[in-house]
Amino acid sequence: MVSLRGFSAAALLALAMGVNATQECSSAQICGDVIPDSSGDDVYVQITAPVAAGWAGFGFGSRMRGALIFVIYSSADGKNVTLSPRIGTGNVEPQYESSIKVEVLEGTGIEDEKWIMNFVCHNCREWDGGSLDVTSDDELFIFARGGGDAVSSDEPDAGIYQHITRGNINIDLAGAALAVQSNPFLDDNSNSDGGNNTDTSKDDTSKDDTSNDNTKSDDTKSNDSGNGGSSAPMTKADKTLLAHGMAFIIASGFITSLLL
Repeated sequence: MVSLRGFSAAALLALAMGVNATQECSSAQICGDVIPDSSGDDVYVQITAPVAAGWAGFGFGSRMRGALIFVIYSSADGKNVTLSPRIGTGNVEPQYESSIKVEVLEGTGIEDEKWIMNFVCHNCREWDGGSLDVTSDDELFIFARGGGDAVSSDEPDAGIYQHITRGNINIDLAGAALAVQSNPFLDDNSNSDGGNNTDTSKDDTSKDDTSNDNTKSDDTKSNDSGNGGSSAPMTKADKTLLAHGMAFIIASGFITSLLL
């Protein structure tokens, strides 16, 4: 845990205001963090999943049909991560959608047998078949996990086999919105090679297209802190605790001033 000793009041306030602990994880260990840019149309996304899954998917939408799905898997050499944006059309493998403009960010890579994919999407608020409600405090997302057979490719249109687990995750997008000025995930993931801008993956979709089965997140917040530097980086959990502490300090000072 990061000590508050040595932080100025201004620094503490800045850190408190910068808290954005929005990552949600499923029981299948597929985690998603979605940050709408309040100063523009971009959407920043982080997906983490165990390499042992073979491939993993995280999608905007409540079910497979009409969802904008981001599939991740290992690169051809097994040293990086490939990202493949796809559109779900039903109980069939979704195909790579080249019109979805994504940019892989620093912090992407493989760490502790886990894929970390950081990227920004420039046109993901609306797509053919759906839209993302960035004002929602309970937006529904889907996830899927492969069965373990590795998919390794640098291509965005590689095939994938049918998932063995899928469900839904809820994320507070209204609370996650941030005027993004730089990569918002670097506090959590330092050191990376940067993945492939496009990825290979095809979703052998769920057997029933109503993947609204409420396999909700188990409220596990992943703190994918990277290594590096002489001191440990502040994680989202640290920032959240710090924000709460600052809110209490500020409130206490205000009340005290009223009583004096």
